[in-house]
Amino acid sequence: MTISCAVFVDGVRQGENGIDLCGLSEGFGFPGLPVTLEKMPLFLNLELDEADRGKPCRLEFHLLSPSGHALDSPNWLDFTLPTDQDTVTAKLLPTLDLTFHTFGTHTLEIRREDTLLQRLRLTITQQGLR
Repeated sequence: MTISCAVFVDGVRQGENGIDLCGLSEGFGFPGLPVTLEKMPLFLNLELDEADRGKPCRLEFHLLSPSGHALDSPNWLDFTLPTDQDTVTAKLLPTLDLTFHTFGTHTLEIRREDTLLQRLRLTITQQGLR
């Protein structure tokens, strides 16, 4: 199994030609920290291997600070991969609770067991009060 697409989104809608990803995000501004983004949606498209079909799976989501240190406990998602032989991909929309303690570019690592599948960047900037 590999991840062919992983992006932070506001939502996913069924469009005429497939799915539409809404509100792609690469960063946020806040006046102060710490801040928790509750139920942050993440779209994942998984490319399935024959050996993965029908098996239980756990993905872990580890948030790293700009200096590379792990923040909080990881989020995880447990699910069973599809068994249909015609299905070569699986689309997931997990929601994560992410807490940021510093400004800068953070990394979200997506892992399966001890294997790193994907890294995403999310920049947290300081936004002035108005």
